[in-house]
Amino acid sequence: MAGSLSLAELGAATPEAGGVYVYLRDAYGKLAAFLYGWAALLVIESGGIATLAVAFSIYASTFFRLHLLNESWWQAR
Repeated sequence: MAGSLSLAELGAATPEAGGVYVYLRDAYGKLAAFLYGWAALLVIESGGIATLAVAFSIYASTFFRLHLLNESWWQAR
C-alpha cells in the first residue's frame, strides 16, 4: 500500500512519461536510471515472461498432446 501511494505521489509530482525510470533519473542521476532500465529488461521482465510461458505450456498440454519431452529421439545415447 505504501509503495503504490509513493508511486502515485511521484507520478503527480513528475508529469513525464517513463514511470520508475524517470523517478530514478530525477533522484539519483542518469546512471542509476540506465542500470535500472537494463535490469528491468533483462531480469525483471524476462522472469515474468518465462513464468507466463511455463503456465501457458502447462495449460496447453491439457488440450494438445505435447509429448516431445518424453520422446527418446532427442536424448543423448
